[in-house]
Amino acid sequence: MNRNRRIAIGVIATLIIVVVATAVMYQTTHPGPGNHIELVAATKMVELESLFRDQEPWLGSDGAYSLDISEFHPNTILWTFGDTLWGTIENDTKAWTSMPNNSIALHDHENETIEFYLEAKNVFQLAEWVEGDMLWGPWPFAPFVQDGRIYWFLEVLDFVGFTDPLGNWLADVYLAEVDNPEDSPESWNINYYPIDFLPAKYENHSFLWLASDVLVEDSTYYMYGVRQEQVYDEEGKQGIIRHFVVARTQENVTNFDSWEFYDGENWMSTPQAVKNGPGDLSTEYSVDYLPPFDKYLLIYQNDQAEDGLLKSSIWARWADTPVGPWGEPQILYTPPELDWNENYWAYAMKAHYPYFSKAENEVVVSYIVRSYVEDETLSDPMLYCPYFVKLVFSEH
Repeated sequence: MNRNRRIAIGVIATLIIVVVATAVMYQTTHPGPGNHIELVAATKMVELESLFRDQEPWLGSDGAYSLDISEFHPNTILWTFGDTLWGTIENDTKAWTSMPNNSIALHDHENETIEFYLEAKNVFQLAEWVEGDMLWGPWPFAPFVQDGRIYWFLEVLDFVGFTDPLGNWLADVYLAEVDNPEDSPESWNINYYPIDFLPAKYENHSFLWLASDVLVEDSTYYMYGVRQEQVYDEEGKQGIIRHFVVARTQENVTNFDSWEFYDGENWMSTPQAVKNGPGDLSTEYSVDYLPPFDKYLLIYQNDQAEDGLLKSSIWARWADTPVGPWGEPQILYTPPELDWNENYWAYAMKAHYPYFSKAENEVVVSYIVRSYVEDETLSDPMLYCPYFVKLVFSEH
């Protein structure tokens, strides 16, 4: 089967730090698909991380999605980011002057160079049909290639919603289309397609959206997302649960009428969450096919974990198909950077598979480290930028 995947990252680090998470012992006990697969090593990708340091005026960002665009630019990985700090480093402190809502970079993985775009402004602008002073964004998610064009999911937030972040906070979802990707990003012509039925909104501030990842198998495009629900515990404390969502199409992705949503048994024409699917997801996650095991790997951050370190850890589930059913969750790795400061936490976990892994059983995962103290996040050059770890799996 021809599996055309979006890019992953990985390099052979000149300085190698091997960290085997204590959670490895969980690997041999989980039931369901992939119960014969265990994590045997986790290696920090220090050389890859160095590409995202000392790159003024780009000082850091989150998101960190990647895509192989070698068919348009030789040996090139395209990176997309969310809120981005632009400015200078002065006395080992970020002196940022602006924070555009998105940025991109082109990474020459043969020469290991990277160039960030575009000045101190958004690469993606709010589309002209978006009206309202309180809308914010857009933020790029899940890039992919179809028919010689580059696409991204984009989300727009309602700034008023931040007073109730579990409420009507996600205003719109779009597809951005680059119809001249062979040109320099500064000359890209970007078309915006509003997805009128996303986010799908329900009672009790629940909504469904797609943007987390895109997996391409033969001519089928699987698009992943979440249905977010507001919940309360026995003491009345408010929280959220994010359920697994997957849609597919075999036609041009801008033909939204062709999209079908999987409900756990059947493909439906209206937005659905997968019944009995994972409910511990974050908004950013990845799904990849690993040939050595003939299994699909879901990498994510577990937003339902009660312990702070576990909530900032890399989690995984395995499946026999790209839509599940998914096995029980596994804890793979807790970022060592969290030991630097009790205020630090990690998020935005996703895999970048398979490029530059030395073998097909190696998966490089990125994550972002920031502080609960916002001034630390905005000033420390080692925060709010991508970190990488190479995870090595084996059968037992």
